Amino acid sequence: MIDSFKNETKKLNVAVIGCTGLAGQSLVEALIDHPWFEITSLHGDSSVGGRYGEQIKGSSAVVFPPSIRDCPIRAVADLDLEKTDLVFSAIPSKFAQKIEGKIAKSLPVFSTASSYRYEPDIPIYLPIVNQSHIIMLDSPQSDRQWQGFVCPGPNCTTVGLAIA
Repeated sequence: MIDSFKNETKKLNVAVIGCTGLAGQSLVEALIDHPWFEITSLHGDSSVGGRYGEQIKGSSAVVFPPSIRDCPIRAVADLDLEKTDLVFSAIPSKFAQKIEGKIAKSLPVFSTASSYRYEPDIPIYLPIVNQSHIIMLDSPQSDRQWQGFVCPGPNCTTVGLAIA
């Protein structure tokens, strides 16, 4: 799976689930004009049916392009697995185990939730600290019957400590 993302000449189509919360909004902001990723769909829960620019919580210094600002927020169940290359997830941990695992049957999922952090076959990946561990993301496929994977990030307070 990891090898299929190397040397891509086109941007990968990505979905963001949990897009209107603080972590999800940070993901969206980081992905705008990213050289590798193109946001093709935004997904939420209580904000389904609204436009992203009307549903975000808090303020942002980012000026959202119309393609993001006016993007309709869809239910997670409406995620088009055929038109998506990978998913960034910022959903609460109590939902993440079920939802992210279901998506990982088909696609890679990069997650902010803690629900998969303690699974023995799923590595916590922080590229600046353990870049060589990226190959470990392919290991859950055979055991879990996944075509994708879940890549949980470390706890936000751990990131600063691990980098230091």
